[in-house]
Amino acid sequence: MISTMVWGTGNMGRAAIRAVPAHPALELASVLVHDPAKVARDAGDLGDLGRDLGVAATDDVGAEQ
Repeated sequence: MISTMVWGTGNMGRAAIRAVPAHPALELASVLVHDPAKVARDAGDLGDLGRDLGVAATDDVGAEQ
């Protein structure tokens, strides 16, 4: 598995959040956001997946997840 980070949740970031868990060789490790209202929200919610992925968004660039 390749640990993958998505940086941002705009149009491309949301698409990436949906694409990473759909790919068998990738694992979504973290999601970095700028908007304080998105911090701690689940990546599945931010990616409009309709299900949780168990990855909470962070605004800490140096956070290890």
